[in-house]
Amino acid sequence: QDMCFFGGKAYILTQNGKKAEGFDGYLTVTNAETMTYVTDYTNDEFSDLSAPTHLAVVSADKAYIRDGRAIYVADLKNRKLNGKIAGSEGAMKIKMVNTGSKVYAAAGSKLLVIDPASDAVTKTIDLPGTSSGIVLGKDGNIWSSCAGTPSYMVQILTATDAIGVKNDGSLVFYTCDEAGNSEGLTLAKTDNVLYFWKDESPDWSHYDYPIYKHDCTTGKTEKFISLSETAKDGNYLIYGGMGVHPLTNQLFVNSIKGYGTD
Repeated sequence: QDMCFFGGKAYILTQNGKKAEGFDGYLTVTNAETMTYVTDYTNDEFSDLSAPTHLAVVSADKAYIRDGRAIYVADLKNRKLNGKIAGSEGAMKIKMVNTGSKVYAAAGSKLLVIDPASDAVTKTIDLPGTSSGIVLGKDGNIWSSCAGTPSYMVQILTATDAIGVKNDGSLVFYTCDEAGNSEGLTLAKTDNVLYFWKDESPDWSHYDYPIYKHDCTTGKTEKFISLSETAKDGNYLIYGGMGVHPLTNQLFVNSIKGYGTD
């Protein structure tokens, strides 16, 4: 469902925990390089969670885990939850951003700023639309795609939590994949550009998921590629988002042909 890296370890979150084949709990920890198993946190240890979707690891002993109700504080050392963060109700099914000194979480047309020292929401930032994704830029600032009338690509200056650049985002609209994840936004690691996808499918019989490239410096957006143009053996839909390789700058997209129980 989500994955974070911290201190040479990979933290893998599953929505169903031990109910899912191959997993013993909601949160599994491995060596980040070898993926060798380290430990896991069971459904019983994190029993207050209900189908968790996203996490942010803030120290070796603590993580924030979001489910459909709020963001919870996970005590990794003592293997228990320490309740939910007040004011985090309504946090969206969107990946959180950890800058080291702050954690940002989208909540509709607001951005919650959480202090890892106090586990408290210290500020809410008003956005000019509903966030469909937040990412950390190479300069240490946040970018959010905001769907509304009009829509924007917005920069949040992490030093002051003020709105910085506000580019035209007329091609942005609130969207989610088939799992309900509204995080179709990712940032290149070496270039100052964002990638986001849109569901432009005419109907359920034909999927069309074009990916757009937004230049944060010029404010211009152009079509980058469409899965319908590259698929060789059928229609594909995006499932789970995208990511950019930190060394090669290649864009990776997770896609499936469909889903069901048959």
